[in-house]
Amino acid sequence: MKLRIRKLLAAALVICLVAAMLPGAALAADSGPFKVGNESYDTLSAAVARASDVSSKTVILDSAATLSENTTIQPGVTLQMGSGASLAIESGVALTNAGTITNSGSISVAGTFTSSGTFTNSGDVTVSAGANCTIGGTFAHNGSIQVMKGNPDGGGTLTISNAFEGSGDIEVGSGAEATLGSQTIKGTLTVDGEVSASALTVD
Repeated sequence: MKLRIRKLLAAALVICLVAAMLPGAALAADSGPFKVGNESYDTLSAAVARASDVSSKTVILDSAATLSENTTIQPGVTLQMGSGASLAIESGVALTNAGTITNSGSISVAGTFTSSGTFTNSGDVTVSAGANCTIGGTFAHNGSIQVMKGNPDGGGTLTISNAFEGSGDIEVGSGAEATLGSQTIKGTLTVDGEVSASALTVD
């Protein structure tokens, strides 16, 4: 009996040692919303870190998720959001895109969203009152952006630095602000707040 107990204890010790040496990918939760290959992660930052180490370099989101910590999409990494995906950026939290985001779902910004990489939007982006969305880099827009009015706080703020491709819609609510640079709007521009632009054409 004593020999059997010793063998069981030794086996348990070996299992613990092996588990301690496993990389984070092998211990990834299988129920998180962010997918990298066959692995799932609870946080976008963990998924981006893993995607940086694999050949596909793609994080897939097809369900609802909340961003509660500052996160950067690294250069070379893609966040791919399907039509059933939604990403809520909490107040006080920043999402920075230095890589690529393709959005066919919805992004709601209560904090800060900054894109200096490539952002392709065929879904919805909502910028809440007091939140900020700044889009530079390469921007293709065939969805909708809604900058919410302030009630009672100041409205949301939208800045689009470069001319974008596509026929997406932009709505600027009362008390909200949008700086659009030089743009040709092929979709619908609805303005109840303030819009400034160096050159603006609604086609």
